[in-house]
Amino acid sequence: PKTDPRRYLRATAIRGLDLLPANKRMGEIPERLSSAPDRHRRLRQVIDALEREQHYDYVVFDAPPSLGLVTHNIMVAANEIVVPVALTYFALDGCAEVVQTAEQIRVEHGHPTLEVSAVVPTLVRNTRLAREVLEKLEEHFAGRVTPALGFNVKIDEAQSHGQTIWEYAPWSRGAHMLEEIARAIRDR
Repeated sequence: PKTDPRRYLRATAIRGLDLLPANKRMGEIPERLSSAPDRHRRLRQVIDALEREQHYDYVVFDAPPSLGLVTHNIMVAANEIVVPVALTYFALDGCAEVVQTAEQIRVEHGHPTLEVSAVVPTLVRNTRLAREVLEKLEEHFAGRVTPALGFNVKIDEAQSHGQTIWEYAPWSRGAHMLEEIARAIRDR
């Protein structure tokens, strides 16, 4: 049975920003879609309908780090991918998998506009390893690496209070870092 996603849309304290938060039924998505003939296009169909009715300028997906059916649906529905990458070697492998999957979707689903438009370095520490990983990202994604998101306790605290960093601590270093990242992504 199809579920109308508009039932789950929630307005936020920020004018013009709506959320479609995760709910328990989302855990059933892979099982429910696994045998559907258009399983990889379901989210695209939902977003097309929402965009016609709600007139959103942007639709942002927060995808799980795994490359399963849900993430595949998100990539088919998206035009751009922003990849957060912890500055560790394992995360580099994960980033490479995202790039390969995006290429596969471009080919298999006739989606030539899908691209990794930005890479956001996260969990930044002042270590030789972190600098090496950042260097590799900058080599491979020239011009697409955003300013880094370092550790910041205010970001964690804001999340624990169910608030954005701009509601919780608008003048914090965390808010400043996230603003720089958002500007870099917007200006690409």
